[in-house]
Amino acid sequence: MSRIKKDTKHDLVCDRCGGMMEYSTDRKEMHCAYCGNVVILPDLEQEEKVAYAKRKAELDAQHEHYEKRQRMEHRHLNISKLIALLVVASVVLLPASCAFLPYVFRPTINPFEYIEVKFEGINGEGEATVELIKSNNKIQSLDDLNIRLSQTYNLSENDVISITTNDANSPCWHSVKYKEYTVKGLELFLNDLDDIDENAEKVIHNKSEQLIGKTIDDQPQFTNLKQEKFYLISDGDKKNVLYDVYSCDWELIEGYDKTVYLVAYYTDIIVHNGKNATFSYDDCMYTGELMYEGSYSNGYVYGFESLEDIELDLTTNRSPNMVLTSK
Repeated sequence: MSRIKKDTKHDLVCDRCGGMMEYSTDRKEMHCAYCGNVVILPDLEQEEKVAYAKRKAELDAQHEHYEKRQRMEHRHLNISKLIALLVVASVVLLPASCAFLPYVFRPTINPFEYIEVKFEGINGEGEATVELIKSNNKIQSLDDLNIRLSQTYNLSENDVISITTNDANSPCWHSVKYKEYTVKGLELFLNDLDDIDENAEKVIHNKSEQLIGKTIDDQPQFTNLKQEKFYLISDGDKKNVLYDVYSCDWELIEGYDKTVYLVAYYTDIIVHNGKNATFSYDDCMYTGELMYEGSYSNGYVYGFESLEDIELDLTTNRSPNMVLTSK
């Protein structure tokens, strides 16, 4: 048996005996009727399929190469467009970006580390002020922090105010933008005698002795001036009256002494304690009933005969919500 090579023209003459060969029924073989030689014919249909598959693969490869090339060219074109767009945008936006650049790369700070809040004035009429206590190459003034107070005037002790900052136009980002402060240190009207320390007492007594001394300086019958007591009547807010009471011996014509009480009178008093104690008031004077013995020949004085009379004087014609205390 022999096999016909691919692409060889089919020969009907037997290559062994020279006899004529015949096709088989399925035309896949040729037979020699004389010597029995069999020639197997190639499968033309399969070869066509193989050839078609090979050609298709070649065409697919060419198409893929073409599409890849198209994609590369399209990508290069898009990159070129993007570069051109960036160039145009940089030319147009560069001035604006340069102006905005400092605000993009701003350092972050806590603005409340740069300020100090102070409260001054009288209770109920206090004022809040803010001072810059620290600076850097970015923060040179309070304007650089954009500070706003919730309340500035008419403050009372223990009020709570808030401070907000805005970093929109600040040269620094603000890590904290809100903080509350309690009002402290305002001048308080005296409403408790325990709020007067020894230093303040001495200052008040010095002033009282000057006032009372004017009434008895030229009257030698008045002796042994001695501080006895403080009386305070207060509404717990802004209204108060302080009596600084002194006792004094009055030598009468009959030869015996009489104790009288002389008073220095202060209204709306504010006390500042401490080593350098001071006090302020709306009005001050000496007060009391006119006292003399039969005639003015043995002197006279404005005062009270007893501490009870002083208490009565303090509470007469005063507001019912005012409280009397003594020390």
